[in-house]
Amino acid sequence: MKKIAVLGAGEHSSLHCAALKAVKRQDPEGLELSAICSRNEARAQEFQKRFGFIHSYTDVEKMLSAERLDGLILMTPEDRNAEIAQTLLPHGIPLLIEKPPGMSSSEARSLLLEIQKRGIKHMTSYNRRFSPAFQKALNWIEEDPAKRRPVYMLTRMLRHQRLETYFVKGTAIHMFDPVLLMLGEVSRVDTVVASAASKRCRHFYPGVHFREGGYAELVIAPDAGIVEESYEIHGPNYRIFVDVWRCQVSIAVNDSVVLEWGPPEGSLREYHDGTINETLAFLSLLEDETITIPTVATGAAGLRLAEAIETGGIVEFDR
Repeated sequence: MKKIAVLGAGEHSSLHCAALKAVKRQDPEGLELSAICSRNEARAQEFQKRFGFIHSYTDVEKMLSAERLDGLILMTPEDRNAEIAQTLLPHGIPLLIEKPPGMSSSEARSLLLEIQKRGIKHMTSYNRRFSPAFQKALNWIEEDPAKRRPVYMLTRMLRHQRLETYFVKGTAIHMFDPVLLMLGEVSRVDTVVASAASKRCRHFYPGVHFREGGYAELVIAPDAGIVEESYEIHGPNYRIFVDVWRCQVSIAVNDSVVLEWGPPEGSLREYHDGTINETLAFLSLLEDETITIPTVATGAAGLRLAEAIETGGIVEFDR
């Protein structure tokens, strides 16, 4: 039985706790929700009751002294993810770290070096790649990877009244993971930056060049008036459209649809957005170090791309 605890009882944590509860329901003998920890005692007790944790704590060191954990999920404030993860590495517990794993690529690389030095199993929380819709697209490409290698992507992240100054690093970084996963290493970024129609924030329109010849166009619009997150993927004679917000995928080859998929009626939000599959991947990591997952290295690459986008204009990437 895997004994898991969660640090943090905010909005993002509730998604992960709901996913843990769903996985526990499916495999009651394989997973123990050992503890929830938050400095807010009322929130910790609320999460304990709502999601079925055995214990609640307000001090992480007390929790780690009292519990024999197999894994710890960190759902901490974005600007403190790396700092908090660093303090927990001496315990040697496998970690699932909320994105981004730092507020700069250098901070993420420093965390990665310490993780590697200590040999800590870890994963970074990028749930888009675990969306069932995106998984359908990945699986289809991997059936014949040589012939179906993506060469172009058009991705859109549209939000409404998301005026935080760190939107690119804190939220848009989610969309960078599927793009980097599909197209590889970045060689150059050419970004147009424009004021939103509301004049309350900036929108970003990067063109991203990849060393293996691929290209991606991104639209990052934090105050677009609507919510959308989509990934259009092109390769030889095919087009894939993934709507992760609605958990839908369509694949067309030579202009004929070969796959049209949407989630089962009544399925959970945590299934739609990939959080359940992400949780299952973390539990698999505890047994198998060879599985493909997003890590702090993935996060550092995404942060480097974010920094280039925020800079604007043309940014060349050294190897």
